[in-house]
Amino acid sequence: MKFDLIIEKPLTKLTDFKFELYDKDSLTEALSIIEDAIYETHKIKFYFNSLGEVWNVTVFGDLSVFLEQLDDILKVTKGIKKQHILDFYEVGTNRKLLLIHDKKIVEIKNISTTGWTPFITAETQDNLDIQILFFVNKLESIIEIICPEVNQIAKIKEWYNSFQ
Repeated sequence: MKFDLIIEKPLTKLTDFKFELYDKDSLTEALSIIEDAIYETHKIKFYFNSLGEVWNVTVFGDLSVFLEQLDDILKVTKGIKKQHILDFYEVGTNRKLLLIHDKKIVEIKNISTTGWTPFITAETQDNLDIQILFFVNKLESIIEIICPEVNQIAKIKEWYNSFQ
């Protein structure tokens, strides 16, 4: 499993980006602000590859769903959780991956209930935790350029810190 944010053009601070977050809003709403800011740039693509296929994911809609699950995926890589189902909706197709901690690796399997047949039925990932930390750090750096005030939101700061 590989994932990344691909910067296609130089980034600059967003000038007209506005957002609202209320005390009672959840982390989901806060992560949606990150997604909205990245989408607003029109300069970044979300890349996801698993089970032998590059998935047709987008920043708008797919990125925040993925971000919400990163902490649980990291817990699987660290052996804190035995497994996690990465529930991904890709262009109307319900795709689910089961991530299972097994000794020092994470096994990734297709458990979709649809007719999706992946190129590879399972893969192992022994450095997924490193990839997650790199991804979160890159995300924080991108937001610091395009909309630094988003990085000052308490829920976002807590989320970043959960990966330290």
